[in-house]
Amino acid sequence: MAGPWRSGGRAVQLLLPGFISYELWRGKDGEALTIANFESEEAVSNWREQAGHRAAQERGRAEFYQKYSVQVCTTVREYDWEKPA
Repeated sequence: MAGPWRSGGRAVQLLLPGFISYELWRGKDGEALTIANFESEEAVSNWREQAGHRAAQERGRAEFYQKYSVQVCTTVREYDWEKPA
């Protein structure tokens, strides 16, 4: 996949203290949803201020996006279910 997801930013995230996970979904129309999970709000702030992340943002604005939205959220509840075999 071409675009910002190949820019190497994910490798930087994996090295940051407090980083938990990263998932990306892309629709047939090209719209993308990314969820990055961190241990704390401080860890999110550290990621936001990291130079590599700032550079990826600038590149995304210059080369890939006309607009985007960001939501910083707290998980209230999380659970999984799996049908028994």
